[in-house]
Amino acid sequence: MDSQFERDRAKLKFGNLRPADGAPPPPAAAAAAKPVKKDKKVVPKSPAGAGGFSKAVGSGVRTPSAAAAGGVKKLPVGMKAPKVGGKVAAGKEKDPLAMAKAEIATLNKELQKEREQTQARIDAITEAANQRIDEYDITFMRLERELADKTRTIAERDEQIIQIEQDRDNRIAKLERERDARYAQYEEYLMIGEKTRAELHNALIELKGNIRVFARVRPLLPREVQAKVSSTEHYEFPEGTDHRGLNVMEVPANAGVLGKNANVKTMPFTFDKVFDQSAQQQTIFDEISQLVQSALDGYKVCIFAYGQTGSGKTYTMEGPEPGKNSSSSGMIPRAVRQIFDNCKWKSKQSGFKYKLLCSFIQIYNETIHDLMNPADMYQVGPGKEPLKHEIRNTETESIVTDIKEVEVTDEQTVFKLLQKAQDNRKTAGTKLNEVSSRSHSIFIMKIKGWNEATQQEMNGQLNLIDLAGSERLAKSQAEGDRLKETQHINKSLACLGDVIAALGKGAAAVPFRQSKLTHVLQPSMTNQSKTLMFVNINPLPEHLNESICSLRFAAKVNAVEIGIAKKKVVTKENGAK
Repeated sequence: MDSQFERDRAKLKFGNLRPADGAPPPPAAAAAAKPVKKDKKVVPKSPAGAGGFSKAVGSGVRTPSAAAAGGVKKLPVGMKAPKVGGKVAAGKEKDPLAMAKAEIATLNKELQKEREQTQARIDAITEAANQRIDEYDITFMRLERELADKTRTIAERDEQIIQIEQDRDNRIAKLERERDARYAQYEEYLMIGEKTRAELHNALIELKGNIRVFARVRPLLPREVQAKVSSTEHYEFPEGTDHRGLNVMEVPANAGVLGKNANVKTMPFTFDKVFDQSAQQQTIFDEISQLVQSALDGYKVCIFAYGQTGSGKTYTMEGPEPGKNSSSSGMIPRAVRQIFDNCKWKSKQSGFKYKLLCSFIQIYNETIHDLMNPADMYQVGPGKEPLKHEIRNTETESIVTDIKEVEVTDEQTVFKLLQKAQDNRKTAGTKLNEVSSRSHSIFIMKIKGWNEATQQEMNGQLNLIDLAGSERLAKSQAEGDRLKETQHINKSLACLGDVIAALGKGAAAVPFRQSKLTHVLQPSMTNQSKTLMFVNINPLPEHLNESICSLRFAAKVNAVEIGIAKKKVVTKENGAK
């Protein structure tokens, strides 16, 4: 019995009793199993079982605990109470098992309370979540309805867009058909208008005279401006003449050029157009652009600059820099640019394809030099003969033998040729001009057009001529080579005057062959060509007499009628027209 009691006591000491619900002993029960000191004797506290019951040692019968029974636990029959410290435990001592059970009960209450609180929180969260889910469901249903509405709206708009696009495409197709029809009609009108324009322009030129004359008074040079030279006291441009009148105030030689008390005589001149010193290069070219256009229509066009040395002929024709495009570009580069632009335009509009050939010659001391060749080809040396060119006249043109004709496809190529020609041209300084042109230069552009549809071939030609400066020997003070050059220049210009006089009188024999200049210009001074002459005037008072001579010569040229110019157009069926 005693041994059985000890075993039961040991079980109580190590807390082997478990709660009634089978859960592990709580921490409070484990702590209650620790020994408690009392009067230096250790009395173990037994853990309380679940539900206020414990298993009786060795009996297998459950008995109420001391705490539940309100007294000392009854022992089975025949079992003695255990001794503690040699004495039976007093009935008044607290039962450790009851204390453990009480603590377990307290913990169970707290646990139950915690469970209830946790469940309350879970219920609250669940309810809130359910409310939120309900709200989301409502929102989702609303969004679904809106999405369905917008989807229907988009579908309707897509149908509208498809319909609009179809209407647009149909409208565009209709407009394109109308455009093509109108374009074809306008092309026909354009061809008719272009033909009418050419006819009216040519009629206008014929009414104005086949040789037209423009007069230009050049502005002062920078060095002349610095010297405060007066340039207006001898020239006036009267109003009411449509820029055609020029009055020269002639001062008698015995009174001195600047004499204030001399009797002043006014000499009026009238030309096709007069440009004062403020005229820009573009303004002047606008007046000759229709004449340049005639070259594309199949005519031969000749434009040349005449005047004394230092009057601005080369500036008017070539500009300061022939190879560059600027506001001061001369008539030659501007004419070239217009021809290329119009060739491109007419190729698109009328179906003509063009071929352009350029050459550049000079007449120096009555010999012809090709400016496309190096200058040393015309120099005389031991065992070396200079290259010679001849002039051969046909019914429609003058042909210079053995000159280079360069086919050009753009204006930049022409500008390079102009620069090369200017470098090879003969210039020198004289008393009248620091850089004087000592030769007559002739730029020739042949324009050959072909229309495959109409089988038409058109041949036009543009001749742009910069004449050498006319000057008196006494004024120029030329010597040596300069003297020889001046004599040849004056002779050729005198022959030009004789030809103009003979044409004005209607003479049967016109002395074209007296000089190389008039020989080359023969087709340009007959009814084979449209001709324009620029007479350039030096504004300085000391050149007044030479300027008056130039104006008188230009007036004679303006009075010459050489007949109606003829256009050269050849068709495959009926030959030349």
